[in-house]
Amino acid sequence: MNSGQEDALNKWALSEFDRWFASTENEEVFEAYRELIDWSIGEDQYHDYAKTEFADVADSWVVAFAKAYNCVVVTQEQYSRDARKRILIPNACRAMGVDYMNTFEMLRKLNASLGE
Repeated sequence: MNSGQEDALNKWALSEFDRWFASTENEEVFEAYRELIDWSIGEDQYHDYAKTEFADVADSWVVAFAKAYNCVVVTQEQYSRDARKRILIPNACRAMGVDYMNTFEMLRKLNASLGE
């Protein structure tokens, strides 16, 4: 498939969930992202390649968006004080004062039920 073409999943997501997508292109998110990247660069705990990867992946933008809008991040990653090779979402959240939880905690908080 040509990378310039939209795939079926992308089309479906945009048509069905467009109202749920929020832009990261505003000053609050940029400022939170800058603060997050400054934090990561200053952390001796992580390898340089982990810092570079974190700046390049969506995880950093998710944490920045949550900080800017006081949201809770939902992730299956777990905090690790010994992480070196990768900046984990919960580690970044803790550093930025962003709340996070796993999927099961979210479902409990939402009183979601599966089945009858």
